Amino acid sequence: MGDLVVTPANDPRLVPGYTGEDESLPEELLDPLNPPAWEVGLGRERVLGSFGREEAAERWRDGDFGPRSPMAQAAPAQCSTCGFLIPVAGAMRGAFGVCANALAPSDGHIVAVDFGCGAHSEAAIEVAAETVEPLLIDEVDYERVDLSVDSDSEQ
Repeated sequence: MGDLVVTPANDPRLVPGYTGEDESLPEELLDPLNPPAWEVGLGRERVLGSFGREEAAERWRDGDFGPRSPMAQAAPAQCSTCGFLIPVAGAMRGAFGVCANALAPSDGHIVAVDFGCGAHSEAAIEVAAETVEPLLIDEVDYERVDLSVDSDSEQ
């Protein structure tokens, strides 16, 4: 079994979540064109608040799968245009997703949408046409070649 890490009751990263037990829903939940800026907690007493989201986003963006990593700097394209990106739900949907490319080093990890790697779904190798020098035939000079069989070399 793993370690038990107790979260204090006053943890600033967490805020009360809507559990479904309240009789009245907040106004923003009723308007599908104006989704809530906070996360619906349905069944969870506390959910990640804006402070917790900002802290996680900063940690993820500064990590190995953020836009400033060496791999992202050398990538042919960003994850935002990759077919293997599964966007996360909620308030971080526009900034992060999960990589689902089994061949990518970031497979199964949270990645920033402006991260990138060499396993982008649209990555292609451009084959450069090889320039071949024309065959040069010396038609002025010639070299004599002896084609007779040497009796010592046959043994």
